[in-house]
Amino acid sequence: MVTYARIMPEEYVRDRLAEAPAVAETLEVELTEMQSALSDGREPFRRHWVAERAGRIIGIACAGCGPNEWEERFDPPPKDIPFMLDRLYVRPEEHGSGVGQALFDTAVGDRSAYLWIIRNNPRAERFYVRNGFVPDGAAGPAGGPWLGRPMFRMVRRRGT
Repeated sequence: MVTYARIMPEEYVRDRLAEAPAVAETLEVELTEMQSALSDGREPFRRHWVAERAGRIIGIACAGCGPNEWEERFDPPPKDIPFMLDRLYVRPEEHGSGVGQALFDTAVGDRSAYLWIIRNNPRAERFYVRNGFVPDGAAGPAGGPWLGRPMFRMVRRRGT
């Protein structure tokens, strides 16, 4: 929530905090499915990573096969980029520490990938540009809890 506090209205932060218990339950299901797939030798739909310092979570990442269901209302992702960075968040006090880059390197590595970013988030946009991403022209209002905020897709192609 802290990441979007300067971009989103106050009700966004309030509503996301109220949803925290349900989000935790969903994450538990996703982690169980991930572990089951890995145990069976299958690639999970999404993998999750957590960065910790002194027992405190300081960053998270989630990446894997794309697209998400909500993406159906937009141009499809490029067929040559089936991998999506779904989320990458780092606590503000850890910005500039290398935690975000370490999570990115672990989650995405050197592969081709795409992601969606809320407009007017220059720090995140600079981070992704530095990591080889460029806007691909897909854009539109974010649905669900994002209150219709404008967003756009960025892609990175490797080995082409």
